[in-house]
Amino acid sequence: MSSPFTPISVLIGNLPPLVRAELVCLLRSEPAWQVVPVQPARGRIAVTARQYQVDLVIADESGMMELAELAQVHPVPVVLYSAFSLGGARLRQATRWNVHDYFGPWVPQESPAFFNWRLSLLQKLRSVVTHPETFVQALPEAGPTSLPTGIVVLGGSTGGSAAVESVVHQLLPSNCAILVAVHLPALFTQTLVDRLRRVTSLPVVNGKAGTILTPGKIIVVPGGGNTTIKTATGTPWISWQTSFTEVELSAPNNLPSIDLLMQSAVQTTGRPTLGVILSGLGNDGTQGARTIRQRGGQVIVQRGAAVAAMPQSVLQAGYADQELLLKDIPSYINRFALQARPGRRLVSSISPASQL
Repeated sequence: MSSPFTPISVLIGNLPPLVRAELVCLLRSEPAWQVVPVQPARGRIAVTARQYQVDLVIADESGMMELAELAQVHPVPVVLYSAFSLGGARLRQATRWNVHDYFGPWVPQESPAFFNWRLSLLQKLRSVVTHPETFVQALPEAGPTSLPTGIVVLGGSTGGSAAVESVVHQLLPSNCAILVAVHLPALFTQTLVDRLRRVTSLPVVNGKAGTILTPGKIIVVPGGGNTTIKTATGTPWISWQTSFTEVELSAPNNLPSIDLLMQSAVQTTGRPTLGVILSGLGNDGTQGARTIRQRGGQVIVQRGAAVAAMPQSVLQAGYADQELLLKDIPSYINRFALQARPGRRLVSSISPASQL
């Protein structure tokens, strides 16, 4: 058993880039922790752990199958990073590979909760190393899916991808589901997903048909068709999922439809909804903004957008609560997410757009 003052060597696996970078900084700030200076390639965790004789491995849940080899080659405690809560059955299965605990999602340094979260994580990691005979108490079997307390829809077209990236970079973890719709060909959807994953520790997924809306998840809806939100089927629990309709190549380029996504999100979920219209050509999002406002939600548009047609269309139609510079939009979303509760109409603390 390691003494609390014995240097602890840690190998960090293939975590999301932002999470890995911040975790390295966090551990290196503590004198008792020594981070292995290399990142193991896929399938090489066991070999690298044995080479450096590490005391602890921190791995992403997506690489869990590599841990079976690690348990044979170099059996050390493992802590998983997960963007979601791990179900009891999966966690019990993982204990056979020396998985002792898990943490996540990541809390960024600018969050008021970061200091306490940081201490809690360091205590958890040290406990795993100093008491390797103790495993985390398995969670109850999965019950109803946790429902988002609110919905945020980011929509854009030309110039919208860069605007979305700027916004997502500063979003804090929350209980809201975040939907992103940018007019892009289907082949470029994954590129946008990859770009967003590089700037945030929040989970970002490519939204296929049947993707469940869960708190804190960012869903990028695909190009080449329209995505709407509907009530999930085949489960006794209330939940919402995406539905995708492919559209012929000869259809207009404003796909996916921001109007349809916004309308279906607010109508299906009944949750407080915030629509955000960013840079883009045309007027897609205007009718969606109208529906959100009619249902008691809020709409903000980007001021000074690279291409101002979409934000101006919403503004001129009278459906915008606020017109904000791009740099001010993330903080507005973070406040909305913090306050969002079912059945609650949020009142903005900023002057209405008509007064700006």
